[in-house]
Amino acid sequence: MQIIASPRATIDADKIEIFLSNILKEEPVESIVIGLPLDNKGNLNEDVEHKCQKVIHFLRENFPEINIFRIDERYSSKLAQKALIQSGMKKKKRKIKGNLDQVSAAILLQDFLDLRHSLLK
Repeated sequence: MQIIASPRATIDADKIEIFLSNILKEEPVESIVIGLPLDNKGNLNEDVEHKCQKVIHFLRENFPEINIFRIDERYSSKLAQKALIQSGMKKKKRKIKGNLDQVSAAILLQDFLDLRHSLLK
């Protein structure tokens, strides 16, 4: 069986808990992958990490049965930008942050799935 990551809607940070609650109540979810916000030198972006930790805390408190994995998100935006260009998306649409975020998230998830698959072989 092959699993392929595909983008979902981009969610405002202040609505993430409601969004996740709805998804997790409606769909069978075993694991969630959350990016690890590192810069090119491997330093943690503290502001973004603080937001990630709030989401992780919410998930652990409300959905303790769900596994949470972290994956390095360095270069995901650059890879997403390249993918959008290769897809033929117009420059104006590529500049919409939500489009870039969706593709970046799909790339992170696909990297995680590929890594997990290779470890299970």
